[in-house]
Amino acid sequence: MNRRLDVCGVGVTGGFGHGWHALNRAVASDESMARNVDIEHAGRVISYPAYLPDLDTLASQLGVNGLRRIDRFSRMAVLAGAMALEDAKPMNTPRERIGVIIATGYGTHESMFMFYDSCHKYGESGASPLLYSNSGHSSVLAHVTIQLKLEGPGSVICQPGAAFTMAMVSATHWLHAHRVDAVLLIALDECHPILRSAWHQSFGDAGRGPISPFALDHHSGMLAEGAAAYVLTRSGSAERSRYGSIDHSQWLKSGAAPAIGPGELAVIGADGMLCTSRHYREMAETLACAAFSPAFGSMPIGMGLNMGAALGLWRDGASNLHPRYWHPRLRKSPPTWPQVVHLIECTGEGDMGHVVLSRN
Repeated sequence: MNRRLDVCGVGVTGGFGHGWHALNRAVASDESMARNVDIEHAGRVISYPAYLPDLDTLASQLGVNGLRRIDRFSRMAVLAGAMALEDAKPMNTPRERIGVIIATGYGTHESMFMFYDSCHKYGESGASPLLYSNSGHSSVLAHVTIQLKLEGPGSVICQPGAAFTMAMVSATHWLHAHRVDAVLLIALDECHPILRSAWHQSFGDAGRGPISPFALDHHSGMLAEGAAAYVLTRSGSAERSRYGSIDHSQWLKSGAAPAIGPGELAVIGADGMLCTSRHYREMAETLACAAFSPAFGSMPIGMGLNMGAALGLWRDGASNLHPRYWHPRLRKSPPTWPQVVHLIECTGEGDMGHVVLSRN
């Protein structure tokens, strides 16, 4: 049975900027896209590099209003979704036939910690009900559907390392079961000040980067937040595919291996985090591999941004891909950008998300 999906619109944002053009420029360069942020730790303020998007500039570019009272996590989701829908125009699919799936590793930090603060300050009986309602992971789904005027079914998947793959599996099921005619899939994670402080406490100067995705024996991860949104339809539907197709999405348990053919490429989720690096070692040694994490940082939904970079290279041509994104043994004579790309993301336990992309 043909369960392919077409990608009709892309909206990505992160420390590299906004849109697939900005992500393509990032993977064509060896320049770091991180900027310094302040971290409060042990009574001191420390300057630390992080990949963070400028959401105010993006909102102005898109002309999206009414976001002032929405938490940062939900603003990022709304703006990435708005970008993808704008990119997919003109669309013939009615709004009630567009489903929304949110994928996140950790969900909203700002609203959750503000609710915890109100509990500590006023007790459980005096805690803010508004903050409570906004602290749930499903609150972002409400903000996205209201702001973008979408009326189809919605779902939120929150699982570090697995969220993007499981969201893609769900989107495939929804579309081929004809529950919807299009899916807006948004993958995102944020970098709250509390996370920044915990990062510094855990990694110290080793958390400053730069990210070396193929140096698998030491930590080189960097703080980051960002979002990737995609408008997906059944292959062959009335909507026009502008980027490529998703041939297959699956979740593999530890010990299983994806089938990767000759001339095909693996884009792995190695992002400098030691907890997952060891699971990429065999793949990196035996397969033609690339990794885009130095362009956007370390975050649970990195696979979503890897997909944006891979699709953008098909649209823009892969001749500008900087050698540092290839595995070291491929840098002297990089292969041509292939017609089939395998996105692979590992968890700390060795389970694996696998999404197969092909060029139209």
